[in-house]
Amino acid sequence: MSEQAKTGGSLIDEIVRDGARRMLAAALEAEVAAYIAAHAAELDEQGRRLV
Repeated sequence: MSEQAKTGGSLIDEIVRDGARRMLAAALEAEVAAYIAAHAAELDEQGRRLV
């Protein structure tokens, strides 16, 4: 395999990994936001939010 082919493959791998990281981060942010929204009304004995 030529050096250029290795570099191209590495670049594609890096782009795919970066995209996967971004998708995972977005999914986690959405899940956290949904959890907070679903539990925002929960209060402790002193009236403080639990979430």
